[in-house]
Amino acid sequence: MTYLSALLGAHVTDRDGRPIGRVADLAVRAGTPHPLVSALVVSHARGRVAIPWEEVTQLGATGVRLRTQGHVFGTVDPEAVLLGRDVLDTQIVDLAGRRLTRVADVELSGVTPGLRVTAVDVSPGAVIRRLGMRRLADRLAPQMMAWERLHPLAGRTHQLVEDESPPPPTPRPRRYHRLARRRLHERRRS
Repeated sequence: MTYLSALLGAHVTDRDGRPIGRVADLAVRAGTPHPLVSALVVSHARGRVAIPWEEVTQLGATGVRLRTQGHVFGTVDPEAVLLGRDVLDTQIVDLAGRRLTRVADVELSGVTPGLRVTAVDVSPGAVIRRLGMRRLADRLAPQMMAWERLHPLAGRTHQLVEDESPPPPTPRPRRYHRLARRRLHERRRS
């Protein structure tokens, strides 16, 4: 298991260890419960290029190593979802349109035959991890939301809809509202 935030900015090298660039994003084809990563988006001196995921042989803390020697560049499928651009920091809303939280990180699992999106982390620890304070973030419990429960809204609106939302909050008793109005009225007098 790895997180998208750990991969963004990682060095990408070819088979011989020559640098190609840095990971800018990961592309997935949405539509399955756990979509496979289809391409690695790499930024280098000439801009951003897509490298097919099949070319990745090693993925780790040291970076990403490719199978080929030299450059294998392509373009990102226009139908693909870029996890960094389209999912990270996206608002999650319930079916009624109420805002619930934001995606702080994306959990990925597996490497061979492919890397899959499994969940999103919405905890404060994920935000702290993205800021580079990994030791502090490891002390905080993750709050994961399964990927198959989330569905993007039409277009790139930066909102995801959660299937099963929590029950609405219980209304407070009338007495509470009367007390609150009385206190507000007293504050206005003074």
